[in-house]
Amino acid sequence: MIVFDPQTEQFSKAGLLGTAGPLGGAVATLPDGDAVLIGGFPSSAATAAVRIDARTLAVAATPGQPHSHRIGATATRLADGTVLLAGGLLAVTEDGNAIGVGTSPDGTVELFDAGTGSFTLLPGGLNVPRSRHAAIATADGGALIVGGIAENGQPAPVELYDPARRRFTVVPTPDVGARANATVTAAMDNGIWIAGGDDGSNVPAALGSVLRCDAATKAVTRPLDLAQPRTRFAGALLTDGRWLLSGGMQGQALDTTEILDLRSAMRAAGPRLLVARHSHTATVLRSGKVLILGGTGTDGQAIPSAEIFE
Repeated sequence: MIVFDPQTEQFSKAGLLGTAGPLGGAVATLPDGDAVLIGGFPSSAATAAVRIDARTLAVAATPGQPHSHRIGATATRLADGTVLLAGGLLAVTEDGNAIGVGTSPDGTVELFDAGTGSFTLLPGGLNVPRSRHAAIATADGGALIVGGIAENGQPAPVELYDPARRRFTVVPTPDVGARANATVTAAMDNGIWIAGGDDGSNVPAALGSVLRCDAATKAVTRPLDLAQPRTRFAGALLTDGRWLLSGGMQGQALDTTEILDLRSAMRAAGPRLLVARHSHTATVLRSGKVLILGGTGTDGQAIPSAEIFE
């Protein structure tokens, strides 16, 4: 593990994950500041989920383990502090241990309780099993599951999780095609914004549409398009409410950025990245700066560097 100190803006090594899965796992922060890592590979059957102590960085298996071992799921912390685990691909297992990525999308959904460390399998699950989707918590305690790819490469619809009923419903959207690897954020008015992604094909075509899900009505509209279609990019909601979209892919890794004003639904070009990258992360620090970390470059190699957006 690597830890970033926002005070010194320095990285340091911070121990190992042990037998927990370092590839394709889903991470969520818990109410007490700890983190939970669920799924991923390679990992043992006993560490399909582990808790990482925020103070000591010690890694320990959760008392309960998920009902299925999956790769590329989403882990979303809800308003009540539980974590919603949805989708992903079922892992290839051997003697109960995850050794690779399968091809079957998982439609089951589980809730992780940080207090007890247990997982509860929800009845029904997703209407459409999927992978390569995105998820975000909603202000009313639920969650929105966005896009992804279903069985046989078919598009997966947007689904809304109702915490009272513990059920999912499909939400109609203006775009009926596939949308994988999109980026989502919750605006200051509690609306959910969905940007970019790709069509999920073997040679994926980047998408430029931007959708908004209304917090009250849950209706989805298309208020604008990106200046440049992009997929596998990173989004960061700035402290003034604007949304920074950095890098990504359109055939190759991009060094361009865009800044969307979510109040006026207007876009503007942002500064270029120092290094073109996709599949990276962008995290807003307490200072308001944005840490842009890792990813893959134009040569297809992993990027070991980070950048700071001010």
